[in-house]
Amino acid sequence: MIRMFKLLRYGALALAMFLAQSGLQAQTKVMSLSDAVKYSIDHSSSTRTSQLTVAKANSAVDEYYGYAYPSVDLKAGFNRFISKSQIPFVNFSAMLNNATYGVLFNENVIPTDNSKLQDMSPTMMSMAQYNNYSAKLQVNQVLFSSAVFTGIGASKIYLDLSKEQFRGTTMKDITSIKKAFYAVILCKEQLKIIRESLVNAEENLANLRSLYKQGLTSEYQVMQVEVQVENIRPQIKQLENALEGAKNGMKILLGMDMAEEVDFTGELTTDVEEISDYQSVISNAYNNNYDLRTLNKKTEVDAASIDISKADYYPTLSAFGYINFAGSSDKWDFNSYTESMVGISFSMNLFNGNRTKNKLQQSYIEQETTKEQIALLKSSIDNSIRAQVLEIQRVKTSLEAQRRNVALAQKAYDISTSQFEQGTGTQLEIKNADLELRSAKTNLLQSAYDYMTACAELDQLTGTMEPEYQEMLEKKIADSIKK
Repeated sequence: MIRMFKLLRYGALALAMFLAQSGLQAQTKVMSLSDAVKYSIDHSSSTRTSQLTVAKANSAVDEYYGYAYPSVDLKAGFNRFISKSQIPFVNFSAMLNNATYGVLFNENVIPTDNSKLQDMSPTMMSMAQYNNYSAKLQVNQVLFSSAVFTGIGASKIYLDLSKEQFRGTTMKDITSIKKAFYAVILCKEQLKIIRESLVNAEENLANLRSLYKQGLTSEYQVMQVEVQVENIRPQIKQLENALEGAKNGMKILLGMDMAEEVDFTGELTTDVEEISDYQSVISNAYNNNYDLRTLNKKTEVDAASIDISKADYYPTLSAFGYINFAGSSDKWDFNSYTESMVGISFSMNLFNGNRTKNKLQQSYIEQETTKEQIALLKSSIDNSIRAQVLEIQRVKTSLEAQRRNVALAQKAYDISTSQFEQGTGTQLEIKNADLELRSAKTNLLQSAYDYMTACAELDQLTGTMEPEYQEMLEKKIADSIKK
C-alpha cells in the first residue's frame, strides 16, 4: 500500500508538472542558451551602439576620400546701395578748365583773367553704382597633400579598429549571457531539488499519520515531520524569488521587455574536459583575445596619427580655376562682364610656434602608452588563464567526489526509508539522510555551475566564439557598413 501510494503521488506530481508546463509554454517564450545569445546579437543595446560606431567609422573613410576629390563651389549675390560710399579724388573738371585757360592765356588768345580759373582741391566722388550682382563658379583640386592621403589610410585603420571593438563587445556580452543563463539553470535545478525534498517529506508525513492512527508511532514523531515540511516551504519561496530575479537579469542583458514572459531551458553539465596544453591556450589567447586585438589595432591607429602629425611639415599643392559673372548699374541697365582664371597654389608652413612638433610628441607618447597597455593586458590574460585552469582542475576533482556523494546519499536515504518502514529505523535517520541527499545534489550543481562559468571566462580570454555566433556577428558588421 505504501509503495502504491508513492507511485500515485509521483504520477500525480508528474502529470501536474506536465500540464502546468504545457500551459506555460503556450504563452511563454522558451529560450535555450543559443537562442538567448542570438537574440542578444540581434536586439541588445550594445549591438546597436556598436553598429552605429562602425557605420560612423565607415562614413569617416568616405569623408577623407572626399578631401582628395575636386571641390566645386558656387557663390552668387546681389546688393543695392542705399547711400553710396565716396572718396576724395582729383577734380578733373577744374584741371581741364584751368589747363584750357592756361593755353589761351599763354598764346595771348584772350587776356589773362585769373578769375576764370577753378579751385584744384580734391572733390568727393563715388566709384560704385547702386545695383551690383555677381556669380562665381570655382573648382579646387588637391594635387599633393600628405595630410589628405595619410588621413585616408588612417580612417581605414580606424574602421578596422571599430570592427574589433564590436567583436570584443559582443564577446563580453556572450560571456555575461552565458553566466546569467547558467545562474538561471542553477536556480531551477536547486528549486527542483528542494521540491523533491518537500515531496519526500510530505510522503513521509502521510505515512506517519497513517501509522499514528494505527497506534504504531508517536504524536511527537508526526509533529517533527510536520515541522520539517513547513521549514522547507519558505526555502522554496526563496528559491522561486531568486529564479525570478535571475530571469529578470537575463531580460535586461538581452534587451527584452520586462513584462514579457520568458523561460530558459538547458542543463549544467558535469562532464569536465581537462586542459592538458596550457602554453597553447596562452598562445591562442595572445592571438585571438579581442581586447588584445583591439589594442594591437590601436597601435596602427597611433602610427597613422604620427604620420598625420608629420604631414604638417610637408607642403600642399593644389590647382584651381574660376569663372566670375558680374555687373552693375544705377538704373537697372546692367553693364555685365565675365572674368576667369586658372592657376596652381603652393603653401607650406615655415613656423607655427612649434605646434606641429608638440603635437607629434603627443602622438609618440600615445603610441608608447598603448604598448604599455598591451604588455599589461598580456600579463593580466596570462594570470587570468592560470586562475581559470586551476578552477577547472579543482572543479574536476570536486565533481568526481560529489557524483559519488550523491549516489551514496541517495542510497543512504533509500536505506533509512526502508528501515523505518520495516520498524528498524527512526525519523531522525530519514531527516538526516534527506538533508545529506539535498546537500550532495546542491554541491554537485554548484560545482557544475562553477565549471561552466569558468569555461565561459576562458572562452572570453582566448577569444573563442561559437561559429554560429561569429557568422551572425560578421553579418551585423557588414550590414553596418552598407547603411
